[in-house]
Amino acid sequence: MKFATRNVVVCCVAVCFVWCNLAYATIQNQETDLSGYYTLDGKITKAFADISELFLATGDVRGGKFVKVPLYGFIRLATRAKMDFYLVKPTLTGKNFTFTTKKIKGVSYEFSGTFTKLGNFPDIRPEEAGLLKEHLVKLLNDNKVAEIDASFTYSAGG
Repeated sequence: MKFATRNVVVCCVAVCFVWCNLAYATIQNQETDLSGYYTLDGKITKAFADISELFLATGDVRGGKFVKVPLYGFIRLATRAKMDFYLVKPTLTGKNFTFTTKKIKGVSYEFSGTFTKLGNFPDIRPEEAGLLKEHLVKLLNDNKVAEIDASFTYSAGG
């Protein structure tokens, strides 16, 4: 009886080991897609209160077909004119994310932060607040006029 019990335990451990390795490999091979809308949450100072969202995308429709493209996006203001500050060289290195924006009337933004996790967000939507955190700076004619420790929450939009 001891021999049979030991064999069952060894078999169960082996099956669990294989299953865990397969699950880990699947997670590691999962495509990272950050596409969606990110809204500021937490304490927002007056200088950043007009930000409606940060939009990120890794795909676009061209010639009636959806195609993968390099990461791009913009910061949209909640003003009547719906100004979009397009990101310049958004860079994702591991979980670290940085960007600057183009200037509009001398105003631009810089961000340096970290995603708390990565994944295929349009398919597996992260629900927690503070998915993207760290430092957001507002510039006027290349001079820092405001900064906050920013926290963004994800939304698929649409």
